[in-house]
Amino acid sequence: MNKNKISFGTELKWYILLVVFITYFIATSYNFKLHDFANYYFSSKAGLEFEDSSFIYSIYSFNSYVWSLGYPDVLLDFYINSPFTITVFSPLLLIGNAFVAKLVFNILSSVLFFGSLYLLLKSKLNKNQSFIFLIILPVLFFVPVRNQILFGQSYFLVFSCIVFVLLFLEKQKELKAGVILVFASLLKIFPVIYGIYLLLNNKFKILAISVLIALGLISLAIWQSGFDIWRTYFTEVLPTTLSNHSGVGYQFNAQSMSVFLKTLFVKDAYYNPTVVLDSYATYTLLTWLYKSVII
Repeated sequence: MNKNKISFGTELKWYILLVVFITYFIATSYNFKLHDFANYYFSSKAGLEFEDSSFIYSIYSFNSYVWSLGYPDVLLDFYINSPFTITVFSPLLLIGNAFVAKLVFNILSSVLFFGSLYLLLKSKLNKNQSFIFLIILPVLFFVPVRNQILFGQSYFLVFSCIVFVLLFLEKQKELKAGVILVFASLLKIFPVIYGIYLLLNNKFKILAISVLIALGLISLAIWQSGFDIWRTYFTEVLPTTLSNHSGVGYQFNAQSMSVFLKTLFVKDAYYNPTVVLDSYATYTLLTWLYKSVII
C-alpha cells in the first residue's frame, strides 16, 4: 500500500470543506447588494417588457428603469454585455424578487462549478494532485470566488461550460462541445478563443456546425428580445468597445485583472499617463489569455 497516496476519506473531507466555503458565501450573498446580477436580471426583464430594449445600453436610461421598479440602490452598466444575456437569464424572472433570484442563480451556478471542477480534477489529476489543488483553491482564488458569488456573476457558469467543452472534445463528442462553446461565447465573448483549438486541429466541420448553432441561438434570442437591441450591439456597442477600448476603465477598486493590465499597457493622457508599454494589442492578448486559462 502506498503510504503517500491520499485516502478517499481525506479527499472527501476537502471536497466537503470546499462546499462549506462556497455555501457560506452563497448564504451571505442574499443580504449583499444585487451588484452584477442586477445587470442580468433587469436586462432580461426589460427585454421581455419592451419591443425595443436597446435603451439598456444607456447607463442613465437603464438605471432610471430599474429605479422605477423599486430598486433605488443599484447602479448598473450593461454596456459590454451581450443581448444573449436576456435569453439566458429570462427564466429567473419567474422569481419576482431579484434577491431571491440571485440566490437561486448562485446555487445553480455553484453546483455546476463544483460538478465541473470535480470532473476536471478526476480527468486531469491524480488524487495527490487533486488534494493539493483543493487546498490551495480557497486561498489562491479566495477573492475571485467570493466576488463571483457575492456579486452574482456568471463566471462559474462560463467556467463550467469551458470544462465541459474540453471534456467532450477529449471524448470526440465534438457536436456537444460546439453547442456549449457557442453558448459560452454568446454569454461572454472570450471563450471564442477556444475555437482556435478546433481550427488548428482542422476541425472545420465542427466549426461550420458551431457557426450554424450560433446563428440559430442568435435567431432565437432575436425572436425573444427583438432585433433592435442586437442591431445596437453589433453596430454600436461591440465596435465601440473594440476600437475605443471602452470595455473597462481604470477603476483601481474594481479588483480586476483587466484593469491591472490596462494600467500597464493602455495609455490615457488624463487617467493613465504612465505605462510600462503603450500597446493595446499586448493588453488584449494578455487579457484574453488570462480569461481563457484562469477563468
